[in-house]
Order: sequence, then structure tokens, then C-alpha cells
Amino acid sequence: MTFEDLVLSRSRFETRRRRIASIALAAGGRHRVGWMDRLLPYCPETLERLVDSCSECAGPLLWTGAGRIDVCGRCGETVQPSAAAPLPAALAEDYRAFAGLSSPIRGYRLPILAALPVRLAGVPCGTLSRLAFTSGASSTILASNPAPRRPGAAVPPHTSHRRQRPASACSGAGPTRCAARRQQRPMRSEVSVKNSNAIASD
Repeated sequence: MTFEDLVLSRSRFETRRRRIASIALAAGGRHRVGWMDRLLPYCPETLERLVDSCSECAGPLLWTGAGRIDVCGRCGETVQPSAAAPLPAALAEDYRAFAGLSSPIRGYRLPILAALPVRLAGVPCGTLSRLAFTSGASSTILASNPAPRRPGAAVPPHTSHRRQRPASACSGAGPTRCAARRQQRPMRSEVSVKNSNAIASD
């Protein structure tokens, strides 16, 4: 799909089900084109989680049969805001920049493009959008799957898998006492000879 200088894949947009932000609709009753972008799970304005199913009957919010954007076409109830936590405020600036860069409305893209470094001035918006998404996805994968430990690297004491030798009776007794105890124990060969002599005498 082409929007002047922005080219996006058609599969990126949800056209069958309504994705809405109830709090944003209460403030201004119009649907935002950014809500159709599948890569945007939150409303860029209110940062609330977008919903595509009714909060009352759990039915899908379809475009067909919808009298109002914020009303379920199946049960007729007003769709309530998502119970999920909103986007953390610390991520709001970057999220809104990504949403603006990917917006089909040119007026939303221009402020983001003007704030980019000079080296990125000639890069198409679609390329920048894909680059931002790929970078974010890669960072998420690396964070959830840390790099394996290099061969020969030291293992922290609490993560070592070496079997610990069980404490013996000589632990902490000193070499002299341990040697004395070992001398008191009969060797296996001595025990075998004594048993043989006992059997022969019988």
C-alpha cells in the first residue's frame, strides 16, 4: 500500500476487525488510522491497550453491523477500555515516534522526519519504519535469550554444577587423626585371609 512517500505491506493493516481505544474515543469520537496497524498494540495518544473484542460478550468487533465505533454490533453494549496495563510512560516517546513514522497521514510523519539525523534524511519512511521495528525485535530477542557462556569462562560459585564431595568423618580432624583412623581399619586383603582361615579350620 502506497501513501505518497510511504510504502507499507497490506498485511500490516487489520481491515476486518475494529481495533479501538475506548478512552481515546471518549475524548474524541473518531477512529484513528493508526489503530489499524498490527504493529501498534497501544494507542499512541492515550497509551491504552487496543481492543478488538467486546468487553461484555467477548464477541469480535467487526465493521459490519456497527452503529457506532465504540459499540459492539453483536450485543449493543459500549466497549469498555482494556483491563491490560497501559504502555509504560518511559517508552511513550519512542513509541509515538515509531507510530508517527509509520502513519499513512503525511502530516504525522513530517515532524518525525524533521527530527532525524541528517544522514537519514534521504531514507524512505517505509525503510525507516522497517528498520526501527527490526531493531526493536532483535533487542527483545537478545534480552530474552542471552548469549551462551564462552568456553573457558569462569562459572560463578552459585551456578557451578560440579558435584560437591560429601563431608567425611575426617573433615577438619587434621592429617594426624585421619591417618590414625585409616590404620585402625583392616585392609580388604587382611579380611579375606581371615575369612579363608576361618573356613579352612571348620
